Amino acid sequence: MILHGMRTKRISSSIKTVLLLLMIFSFFCCKADDDDSPSAPIPDLDAGTWQESSANPLFGGSTSGTDRAYYPSVLKVDSTYHIWYGNGDATLHAASQSIDFNDSTHPATAITDGVDPLDGYHPHVLYNSDGWFINWTQYAGPYLLYLPVVAWNAVNVYHSSDGDTWTLIGACTGVNEYGGNTTVYNLSVYYNGIRDWEAYADNGAGHIQYYVSPDGLNWTGIGSDILDHSYGTWDAAGTEIAPFITKSDNIYYLFYSSGDTNNNQAIGLATSTDGFTFTKATDNPVFSITGAPAWRDTRTYTTYILKDGNQWRLYFSGVSAGGVYSLGLASK
Repeated sequence: MILHGMRTKRISSSIKTVLLLLMIFSFFCCKADDDDSPSAPIPDLDAGTWQESSANPLFGGSTSGTDRAYYPSVLKVDSTYHIWYGNGDATLHAASQSIDFNDSTHPATAITDGVDPLDGYHPHVLYNSDGWFINWTQYAGPYLLYLPVVAWNAVNVYHSSDGDTWTLIGACTGVNEYGGNTTVYNLSVYYNGIRDWEAYADNGAGHIQYYVSPDGLNWTGIGSDILDHSYGTWDAAGTEIAPFITKSDNIYYLFYSSGDTNNNQAIGLATSTDGFTFTKATDNPVFSITGAPAWRDTRTYTTYILKDGNQWRLYFSGVSAGGVYSLGLASK
C-alpha cells in the first residue's frame, strides 16, 4: 500500500510537471505569435516607389544660406517624433506629434552641453529605453548621439535624457585613423546587441568606410570603399557620401548620396546580407534632381530612414537653385 501510494504520488507529480511545461510553452508560443504578427506587412525598402509628402518641403530657410535644414536624424519614441538636423553651425532638435513636424517651431532650438551648443551639425541619434553600455560603462540615456566635430577630424559620443541637453561620453577611436584619411563627415551607427556595433562613415574623399566595435566607442576599420564600382549615368562621378544604415529581416539597407558631377544630386540604395558586401539597387536612384520640384532641384541628398508602424519614412535634404536648404519626407 505504501509503495502504491508513493508510485501514485510520483505519477501525479509527473503529470503536473508536464502540464506546467505545456502551459509555459503555450504562453511563449502565443506571445511570439502576438509579437511577430503585425496588422499588415512591412514593405521592402528596395521594392516599389516612395511617395513624396504633399507638405514638402517640411521646413528650412527662406533665403540663400539662412536657417539651413539638412542632415536629418529622426526617431519615434512612443507617439512623439523627434528630429535633429544641422543648420551649418549647430545641431537643432524639435519634437512633434506629426510625421511632418508641422506643429513644431523652426528653426528649432540648438542642442547644448548645458551651456554651449555642441560642436557639429551632422548628427546621428539612437534610442534605447534601457540606456547604453558604452566602453564598459552604463549610461542612462536613453538618447545616444554620434556627432562629427566641425573640423571633421573627430567624432564625439554623447548621451541625453531629453535630446536637448547632452553629456559627453568621449571621442571615438579608430574612425579617423583608417584608410589613409583623417576626415569623417558623418557616421551612421547600427547597434546589433550588447557588444555588436557597426558603423558606416563618409570619409570626405567620396568613399564609404565600414567599421565594427565591441563597445560603441572604439572602432576598427574593415573596409575603406565598400560599395561596388558599377556606375550609371546618375552616379557617373564614381563617388558616394552621406551613408545611412538600417536593417530589416536580416537585410542591411544602405542609403547614400551621389551624382554625375557632385555627390549631392541623387540618393542611391544598396543592400547586403552581411553588412560588408553591398549590391546597388538596379532601379537607382531613389530620388534625384532630375525632374525634381523647385525646393530640391539643385541638391537631393542626406537621408534618414524610420520604421513607423507598417510604413517606412524617408527624411532627406534638398537645396533649391536659390540656395535654400530644406528637409523633405517620403513614405512607403
